[in-house]
Amino acid sequence: MTGAHFKNRSAFRDDDVLIIEDDVLLSKVMSIQLASLGLSARTASCGREGLKMIREHLPAVLILDFKLPDMTGTEIVNALKSRPETSKLPLIIHTAFELSKAERAELKLGSTRFVLKTTRQSDLLAQLVLEFMPLQ
Repeated sequence: MTGAHFKNRSAFRDDDVLIIEDDVLLSKVMSIQLASLGLSARTASCGREGLKMIREHLPAVLILDFKLPDMTGTEIVNALKSRPETSKLPLIIHTAFELSKAERAELKLGSTRFVLKTTRQSDLLAQLVLEFMPLQ
């Protein structure tokens, strides 16, 4: 997928995507992939930092690693559910683990998608982000 599919870049806001991922290299790859589509991304390497960044500037889409050094994806989602302004945030859970139906139900926030970490995941992540992207 390339940025050529989306000619009107002005329809998207700046800092559209927040990536909370402790793998710095993977976070960088996702940021570059999103930039190739004309989107910008901010990154956080732990849950607490990510929650702080969300409070400072609400992203249009959140990509969340399920297992972080300081918090689980469930803890982060529960914190987001507790605040009206973040309870409907579009969310992509990015995980190396297959999640059970119960775990998936617990992790639902606004529109939610689940993506397993694989070698072909960057195109899928970019496609999902664009599906969630609000138009101005």
